Amino acid sequence: MEISIIIRPIDPAWKDWIQTLSWIGAVIGIVLALLKYISEQNKDREQRARELAQSKLELRWKQAEAAKKLLDEMLSDPYAVAAMRMLDWNDAEFEVKPGITIVVSEEDYLKALRVSNLHFDVKEQYIRDCFDYFFYFMGTIEHYVHSELVRMEDVVFPPDYYMKIIDRDRAVFDTFLDFYKLTRAARFMKRLDAYKEVAVTNQPSRDTIPSP
Repeated sequence: MEISIIIRPIDPAWKDWIQTLSWIGAVIGIVLALLKYISEQNKDREQRARELAQSKLELRWKQAEAAKKLLDEMLSDPYAVAAMRMLDWNDAEFEVKPGITIVVSEEDYLKALRVSNLHFDVKEQYIRDCFDYFFYFMGTIEHYVHSELVRMEDVVFPPDYYMKIIDRDRAVFDTFLDFYKLTRAARFMKRLDAYKEVAVTNQPSRDTIPSP
């Protein structure tokens, strides 16, 4: 017994519907693929942004730590500390050698930092040694700031405090730095000048300060 299968042609209306559904499915697939791609790109951008923010934060911490280390070294050096004390205190006492104490006034250190008649007594030699170390650390700080290894705002204090005192007799210090080619220390002093001017310019006036 033979069974014959009769294949009837698809109704044109159904054919159109199938084709339409096929196109719709393809479009939906493309849209879904596009949405997935966009979502993945957004996630990648967010991840990169988080990594960049983390890197910036880590760099900022490293800069702050480096600045603190520089200042700690300066503030723990006996000669640099002595120079800062000479600037801050008039007629302060210093032990030059065991059992040998001297008193240094403002007039004393200004005289000792001369660039002519280069014959110095024990007191003057000690004063010059102290300021040599003080300016060495200022020059080192300038190197780090110029190289962007530290930020200026992290090293501005306490040097800016002593700059206010130095400014009273600025010509003496500028001449000393120029004579001995202490260019980095001189640049740092100028950098402090510029930083001070910016700080004063950006300081709010009384009219803009909110009442407590």
